[in-house]
Amino acid sequence: EVTAWWGYAWHNIAQAKQYGKFVYPVFWYRYHNGTAKLIESRHLLQAFNMCFEHADGMVLWNDSGVWDPSEPWYSTLRLWMNDKGVSDEIHNIKDTTGLWPGH
Repeated sequence: EVTAWWGYAWHNIAQAKQYGKFVYPVFWYRYHNGTAKLIESRHLLQAFNMCFEHADGMVLWNDSGVWDPSEPWYSTLRLWMNDKGVSDEIHNIKDTTGLWPGH
């Protein structure tokens, strides 16, 4: 399931980049398999890295509209952002400017 997603995501990013426009993948930190189970931190880190390396930013989608700092995905994101030296500001879901414009 996860392995198939990487190929799908990379292909879609590469295809979108062909048009010379900014590419901001929309990413949900839960599995889309009907369970809404949280994605494990190691897979989140891989997804964040893929977006950082191949896209112009990333939009995190949250179905509840509330960022819960106590959820594991949130601390994983903060640690990743610190490690990459990108903006430490997490924008509200309504702000789709991405986490590192101009990267």
